Amino acid sequence: MRYLIFILMVVYTYSLNAQTVNSVAIKQVDSLIQLYGFYLDLPDPDQAFVVLKNAEKIAREKIGIETPTYGTCAQKFGEMYKYSGNYTNAEKWYLKAISIHLKVYGKENDHYTESVFSLAKLYKIKGENVKVLPLFKELTSINKQRLEKAQRYLSESELDRFLNVLLPMEHQILSFAQSESEQTLAGALYDNSLFYKGFLLQAANRIQRLVRANPGATRTYNLLKEKNEHLATLYSTPCSHRDTAMITTIYNQSEKLEKELAQIVAGYADSKRQVYWRDVQTALKPGEVAIEFVHYPFYRAHKTDSTFYAALLLRPGKAMPLFIVLFEEAGMDDLFPTQGERKADYANQLYSASDRGAIAITNPKGSLYSLIWKPLEKYLEGVHTIYCSNDGLLHRLNPGAIPINKDQTFSDRYRLVELGSTRQLALTSEVQNFGHDAVFYGGLNYEPDTTEIQTQTQEPSPVLADLSFDRVDENLRGGSWDYLDGTDKEVKAIQTLLTTSGSSVVMRTGKDGTEERFKAMGVRKPSPRVLHIATHGYFFPDDMGKEFLFGTSTYNLQPVFKTSDHPMLRSGLILSGGNGGWLGLSGSNGREDGVITAYEISQMNLSNTELVVLSACETGLGKIQGNEGVYGLQRAFKIAGVKYLIMSLWQVPDKQTSMLMTSFYKKWLQDKMTIPEAFHAAQKEMRDMGFDPYQWAGFVLVE
Repeated sequence: MRYLIFILMVVYTYSLNAQTVNSVAIKQVDSLIQLYGFYLDLPDPDQAFVVLKNAEKIAREKIGIETPTYGTCAQKFGEMYKYSGNYTNAEKWYLKAISIHLKVYGKENDHYTESVFSLAKLYKIKGENVKVLPLFKELTSINKQRLEKAQRYLSESELDRFLNVLLPMEHQILSFAQSESEQTLAGALYDNSLFYKGFLLQAANRIQRLVRANPGATRTYNLLKEKNEHLATLYSTPCSHRDTAMITTIYNQSEKLEKELAQIVAGYADSKRQVYWRDVQTALKPGEVAIEFVHYPFYRAHKTDSTFYAALLLRPGKAMPLFIVLFEEAGMDDLFPTQGERKADYANQLYSASDRGAIAITNPKGSLYSLIWKPLEKYLEGVHTIYCSNDGLLHRLNPGAIPINKDQTFSDRYRLVELGSTRQLALTSEVQNFGHDAVFYGGLNYEPDTTEIQTQTQEPSPVLADLSFDRVDENLRGGSWDYLDGTDKEVKAIQTLLTTSGSSVVMRTGKDGTEERFKAMGVRKPSPRVLHIATHGYFFPDDMGKEFLFGTSTYNLQPVFKTSDHPMLRSGLILSGGNGGWLGLSGSNGREDGVITAYEISQMNLSNTELVVLSACETGLGKIQGNEGVYGLQRAFKIAGVKYLIMSLWQVPDKQTSMLMTSFYKKWLQDKMTIPEAFHAAQKEMRDMGFDPYQWAGFVLVE
């Protein structure tokens, strides 16, 4: 027995010593790799090679070749040889790094995807496109699998950070397709657009909304989230240290919980479904086409200053989607107003059919049609209906209002349907009985209760005196939050139309249009079929809060809606009493502040609402970037479950807004047109009456 104990002690001591040696060796290699990176930036990189060879020797002799440390060394050798132009050795080391990382981490890991991506870029440099394509396709598949799993346990902000890590890889794949005129990637690129364009955040929020609507599912959902978080932790460990039995057990438990939710929560399974381009193609009828617009920073060997827009065009019966490069973003930037230009001049310049956006030769700016639609003309032969999903700056435009010639706009020639994503074509929509009720918000009183103001100790902010908005005509829905006389007339005129058509209408005017009443919709009974909101809207771009130094008195005086890091708080609507909330005065007795943000709307259940009309203004003039702006409200209402959304892209005159909305409802309810048909017919009527585009093209319909 004593001899056995002695042997065990020797083995234990040797194990400790081995672990100590191993730990020291790992630290040595890590330090040498950091030193290698330092030398690599110097004019003479030879010393970097010497340092890297020493790191590789220590890793090979003291740690082992099938270890994370040696895999890192192999990856660095690939970089070193590529840097020096020795592509044969670079390929050899990249392949070795891939093999090691696959064994150590598995495919769904940053180390593995980085090595595969490095090898793909090497083949691209060598001009071996046949080898590039399968690697790019593998990477896009892996990234989507990782994100699909991550959405089960990551918060919205964590998902955003994860997306920002992965998207540069996707942008380089788009750049490769552009530079090589590579059409064989078009199918994968279309699938990527279906997956990335709002799917992750919308799916995650939609699942939570569905679960909230079914209290009995809350416990199951929370348990599922715990299991997925545990799985994420287990998957993050190297393969050699993973408890495979535990992973299998928890995975099976997770699958069982998923099936339970699919059975008890209506719509849960559909919210999880992935859609591919072939699914969308199957849904298209003859004469229809689906277009996913994409934009991406362009990469050569490294990221350039250029951003390009392209169209992924899909027709029924074709073997593959088409990837069509459209224009560089700088070309569109020239069309948008510089600081100081009036919004009306900008809108009329872009949409006027009389001059088609043509500018004097001394300052050529082209036209929207030449940028967006003309490159697609030859692919639209025999097409009568276009389903499109916008991206980037295209969210600032009304694509159907763009003139083709002196007498025609794009919507005159084609039936144009704007979708958040063309994946919507492939999702089976249940036949819903939306009912016949409507709720109208208009003629709101934005002043807070004076008794509440007297109870506040906080000094009011001067922000209403200078909202950093462009000052405009007092008849426009913008600037400070003043009473909108036109909205009262608007909702009363439309109320008559709906009542005549058999609808039950609830009017929220004056002090009655509170945030409490708004949030009560869809709680104890289904949400209304129609929700019409005639009020002020706001949006602040990403960099608005940076105008003020954090923590200073000037910063603290700004409304939280202006300085928040969350884009869904920087966009919203002003309801009754909202000036108090905007000033930073909290309501008494736990009352809401009268400013409803896009984030708050996204947490509502409006799944029984067929149409939301935002008869409000988008107030961040000329400062919308990427997918933000009105898109914050668009995403919010879509997450809440709304089918159709009419919203504005810029400040629209109060009188003409009322005329457009009245015309739309007449054509929908009295003339029995569909919502898209009625909307386009109402805009055409405004145009035929002689109103310039500024007064009607600002509103868009999104399905």
